[in-house]
Amino acid sequence: MSDGRLRWGRGILVGLSMILGLALLAVVAVYVVTSTDWGRERVRRIGQSFIGSMVHGNVKIGRLSGNLLTGMTIHDFSITDSSGAPFATVESFTATYSIVSLLRKHVWIEDAVIVRPLIVLDVQRVTRVGDIVHVKALAFVLNRKACLFP
Repeated sequence: MSDGRLRWGRGILVGLSMILGLALLAVVAVYVVTSTDWGRERVRRIGQSFIGSMVHGNVKIGRLSGNLLTGMTIHDFSITDSSGAPFATVESFTATYSIVSLLRKHVWIEDAVIVRPLIVLDVQRVTRVGDIVHVKALAFVLNRKACLFP
């Protein structure tokens, strides 16, 4: 009878140690991906490919810095059209966010700083009055002056 109890006890101990080992491995993997240069580079490549698949043009993300769990800085971000003309460039974009909101599939940025944003708008394509109002509002939000007429 004591031999059977010993087997059950040993099985429970081995099972718990395996669960704890896997949890420790998951913590180490999250740390490696979010806090090392290798992990940030991997996340940068994945993000660049993801954004590149959503836009008609070329996307470039220079590098990522910071802890990816609580906030990060994106350096040298640019979107160009297929001919290479710039559409949007940003020297750096720093943001802090909550990992809990990201897990809930919500993007909630608490603090954002954009350094030297440049957005190029093709005035030839602005045809309606409503479009001009949106261009002026965008220029006001970015604290830049918009020249609507060439």
